[in-house]
Amino acid sequence: IVNAADPATGNWWLVMGYPNRAGNYIESSGSAMFVYSLLRAVRKGYLPKKNYVKTATKAYEYLAKTFVVPETNGTLSWNGTVSVGSLGSNGTYDYYISVAEAQNDLKGLAPFILASLEYEAI
Repeated sequence: IVNAADPATGNWWLVMGYPNRAGNYIESSGSAMFVYSLLRAVRKGYLPKKNYVKTATKAYEYLAKTFVVPETNGTLSWNGTVSVGSLGSNGTYDYYISVAEAQNDLKGLAPFILASLEYEAI
């Protein structure tokens, strides 16, 4: 996971096998899940802090800066989560990049909240 992170953002692409390809983008739900799993594994002693915290914290800080969006009514929104990825699709690159993003999607927001708890605990 660490070696697959985007060097510029520290996060992970929607289609990880095609970084920087036209239409591909840093996807917030998968990135938040990776951050959460790395930080929790370090905190629980399953992974060494030395090798993983730097990657996870860089990714977390990018997520917080990029995908947490203040709204005019004083609330915060979570952006950048792909709305669905169907196993019933043709599974092509074009299919995955054509799926719309959803705001405040729980499969992205929930892992970010869990990652935030682990980030604060490190």
